[in-house]
Amino acid sequence: RTKLNCFEFNPSGEFKLSEISRADILYQSRKVARHVEESTMPAEAGVSSLFGKNRKFSNRGRSFRKYLGNSLMPRDIRLIDGDFDGKPVIRVRHNAIVISLENIHGILFYDRLYLFNPGNSVVSRAAKIVSTRIVAGAEGDQDHSEPFEFLVMEGIFIHVAQFL
Repeated sequence: RTKLNCFEFNPSGEFKLSEISRADILYQSRKVARHVEESTMPAEAGVSSLFGKNRKFSNRGRSFRKYLGNSLMPRDIRLIDGDFDGKPVIRVRHNAIVISLENIHGILFYDRLYLFNPGNSVVSRAAKIVSTRIVAGAEGDQDHSEPFEFLVMEGIFIHVAQFL
């Protein structure tokens, strides 16, 4: 399979049936990483305290790879692919959270969630719970609203607790 079927969620709680390739998932994670690079990396000639010491960035590419050493990798995609059975896991990466709990497999970015295997009735129920949590969180006080990622994880945990 070149494309994976999924439910794609946005921060407003709406979700739609979608397809995404493994390469597109990695591209999405790297797009987020590029945004992080532009906003948090020091200037090329500057010094860094990212590694606990002052250091010139003489080789910016290598330093950035070291900084993002915990980024989403192709091996993480296997966790959400229905073709591979694995143990339950939540992997927190620099730019994504990989979720594989019970029959729920997904990748969570700061601005979207992909829940895979949408044909499974368990995933459909989880999608409704997650959507409800996102909408409920968005309707609250805007100054005190929870981040999208927290609302998604809360919805997934609620579903898993009900499933057990």
